[in-house]
Amino acid sequence: MAFFIVYNRLWEYIIYLTTATILFYLLQQEKITELNLNVGEIMNKKLRMQIIDCYFNQANYAQIIGEQEAKVSRVVNERATLTDDEKKRWAEVLGCEVEDIF
Repeated sequence: MAFFIVYNRLWEYIIYLTTATILFYLLQQEKITELNLNVGEIMNKKLRMQIIDCYFNQANYAQIIGEQEAKVSRVVNERATLTDDEKKRWAEVLGCEVEDIF
């Protein structure tokens, strides 16, 4: 068991170093201009919290509004936008104003 843990940690370290090396190379070659390490922080937190407060999770909310769970996730993670009518409908179902969540 101890061997497996050490072996697993070694692979994690190798992957980390490889990723860091590739990113450094791309920055040097100007293939990418900046590195945003806060990837997980890009989301509409107000919308996410309102969904959790009202429906416990995004899957329940998606089912209630008749949308695919993937669409709800993309909107929450700001990878997709909604029309004004969709924003109004989503806010109504969540019992709040559009300005409160978007």
